[in-house]
Amino acid sequence: LYPVAVDITDDRGNATNVTTYVEVLEPKPVEFGNVVRFDNNYMRYPLGLYMRSIVQEGHPTDKVVDYSWYLNGDELAGEKRYYIRLDDLPVGQHEVMMKVRTEYGQEGETIEAFTVIPNTPPTCSISVRIATRRATIKADCDDPDGKINEYEWFVDGNKRSNMSYRIVESLAEGQIIEVRMVATDDSGDSTETVTVVGGAP
Repeated sequence: LYPVAVDITDDRGNATNVTTYVEVLEPKPVEFGNVVRFDNNYMRYPLGLYMRSIVQEGHPTDKVVDYSWYLNGDELAGEKRYYIRLDDLPVGQHEVMMKVRTEYGQEGETIEAFTVIPNTPPTCSISVRIATRRATIKADCDDPDGKINEYEWFVDGNKRSNMSYRIVESLAEGQIIEVRMVATDDSGDSTETVTVVGGAP
């Protein structure tokens, strides 16, 4: 408690003294939190992270003057903003730590721990339907932890410009062609499938 006193005198010579007491309390501890978003729900490689701090200062006039970010114990040089973006995090366990210091000297930290798992490449098969010497060739692919970004088709070694999940080829009577399809998922992993089309009159 601190006494605060004031002497009051009017123009007639009357005087009085008023004393009160002010209690100064320790500021409340700073409350720390964070908002974290990952760029894929499967937590698979390659993984990107966005993390933003939430700081509730304990004193109404206090403010954050320093942010520091760490990845797996190593400080990330130059990262002094209230948020961070990390891309292409490798497979394995990781910790992202944020440290904060306020103008009034309060400090705190939060840690986000997570694991990046390996990508699972797509699995594919090729289905063929032939009608009137036209072969409709379709890729049937499944990517359990993402999606297919690109299809590449090769007919007898020649690349086709069509990058859809299916192509249509004209066949001469009795003609046999070799079809190779490469499907690439959104992590960059590819699966190759080869089949032979035609031959029957």
